[in-house]
Amino acid sequence: MAASTFRNPLFRLIQDDRKRSIFLFCLALSSLFWILSKLSRTYTAVIDLPIQYEHLPDDRIWLLDRVPTITLEVEGYGFDLLGYRYRNRNNLVLDFDRVELRQRRSEQQRAYVQLSEFRAGLADELSGSVNVLSVYPDTLYFPFALRADKPLPVKVDLAVVYKTGFGATSDVIIDPPSVRVSGRSEVMDTLSRAITESWTVQNAEDTLRATLRLAAWDSTLRFIPSEVEVLLPVEEFTEVAYEIPIQTLGLPDSLGLRLFPSRVKAICRVPLSRYQELSEADFTAVVEFQQVRETTGDRVRPNWTTIPDVADLVRTEPERVEFLILRK
Repeated sequence: MAASTFRNPLFRLIQDDRKRSIFLFCLALSSLFWILSKLSRTYTAVIDLPIQYEHLPDDRIWLLDRVPTITLEVEGYGFDLLGYRYRNRNNLVLDFDRVELRQRRSEQQRAYVQLSEFRAGLADELSGSVNVLSVYPDTLYFPFALRADKPLPVKVDLAVVYKTGFGATSDVIIDPPSVRVSGRSEVMDTLSRAITESWTVQNAEDTLRATLRLAAWDSTLRFIPSEVEVLLPVEEFTEVAYEIPIQTLGLPDSLGLRLFPSRVKAICRVPLSRYQELSEADFTAVVEFQQVRETTGDRVRPNWTTIPDVADLVRTEPERVEFLILRK
């Protein structure tokens, strides 16, 4: 009797679990059939589709400030609409090598595309057998500005700090020195030069080279080419003194002019690699008689009429010389 009492509850538990499993299986199966039945029906839905442009004609400047989104009313099986909702959506690509841009005579700077003409193509962007019922907006407009162009010289936006004793031996060399720039007419009228992106160098002690892009501060600007090669020769400098005789100019035949001293020193910074190429003959210091006549004191400042390009004149010693006018 005790054994029968022990087995009966266990037997009932097994029976209850079996019934429960069968019930849950039947419930799940009926739910699956219900879902399949619902998804096999035809529905209408509203879908938002971003637009992506390719190969817009480059003879105009397109003033498109954002990527537009179109709204489609579609009809299709529940399977297709549900699958589209939960998968990654690709943008609708309008390739203007294949799509014709039109323009009304009354709208001189606005082109348009009628999307209703591309319903079949829109349906192809969606998976399955989906029928596009309507498109909003029906027409996409493309405002544009006329393009103007002109050549402009290039200026390098360069900030250099040289290592002590070093410096540039010439101006920045730019290749090419000028570029062709195109953009909106009202913008082009304000441009006098094309400027590169900023370039900053610290402790420069060797020749600087870089490829710099041209800075387009307006989104409609285009540069041909869009970048330039930049070179700045940098060398170590040394300070050299050249003693130069002072020449006198414009003296009347009846007068003479004596200077004290008759020679001045030109203290120059010269590239270390080239200072031996220079001599006193490469410099010319003069005093014109007209200067002497206009001077109220007894000293005059010599003028440098010839200084080699590679030499940077730091100072003249002395800056002024005494003079004495003699009658012949």
